[in-house]
Amino acid sequence: MPPIHASRTSLNNLAALYDAKGKYRDAEPLYRRSLALAEKALGPENPNVATALNNLAELYRTQGRNGEAEPLYTRALAIREKVLGPEHRTWRRVSTISACFTIRRASTRMRRGSTAGPWRSAKSRSARSTRGSRKA
Repeated sequence: MPPIHASRTSLNNLAALYDAKGKYRDAEPLYRRSLALAEKALGPENPNVATALNNLAELYRTQGRNGEAEPLYTRALAIREKVLGPEHRTWRRVSTISACFTIRRASTRMRRGSTAGPWRSAKSRSARSTRGSRKA
């Protein structure tokens, strides 16, 4: 494994750990560095760059920073479509696709006045659904 790839992978893995722990401020610069290394080593249209873009976009989406996430998702999607082709089975299943639609739906809801977004945690959705079902 080339040293730059190992460094990029390590940065990404540490960022993912911080992300999972909710340490978003610590995760963001690591995801950014991983993306920069991928672009420098592999070129701007490599599928690994798309993955790095998707990881940073997911971090932003998790924080409700949809305006920053959407262009990253869009770029990742464009890279995958260009490199893999629109009919490639992997491309059709990437999480980027659903994330783009989720953000667009959320943006539409916000324009209509609803603040409830699809990014609500499973815990809050579960708590909300069980509140009305408790027996007195």
